[in-house]
Amino acid sequence: MTNATTPTIAVLGAGHVGPAIARLALEAGHSVAIAASGNPGDLALVTELLIPGAEPLWTVDAIGKADIVVLAMPLHRFLRMDPNALSEKLVIDAMNYWPPTDGRLPPPFGDKGIGTSEVIAGRLQDATVVKTLNHVGYHELETYA
Repeated sequence: MTNATTPTIAVLGAGHVGPAIARLALEAGHSVAIAASGNPGDLALVTELLIPGAEPLWTVDAIGKADIVVLAMPLHRFLRMDPNALSEKLVIDAMNYWPPTDGRLPPPFGDKGIGTSEVIAGRLQDATVVKTLNHVGYHELETYA
């Protein structure tokens, strides 16, 4: 009999998608940290009410303690991150390029023939990247879990 541990998950993004994914991970028995672009203290009340059991942390701290990192942030914020912070991690890419949130990003975004998946994977060459959950509406994640 093996004694497997449940992976720790960091969810980067506290908009609509991140909290839904965090709640599902908590329900599945995972330890979950959540981080946004600001001070984790500002997330404390939101976390307590909407994601009870998740730990609000600075992004670097959430990544540091995680086995799995879920990218659920606006794409333009990811592009400002140091990709080395995600080295050696299993990264779930749930992001999409959405101009109303991200603004107009320079090529290759919006160009025909290349999608965000290739750009994200290219930036995270030292991580294992899985593109998923980006095709489901945040309001459907928990409904159809």
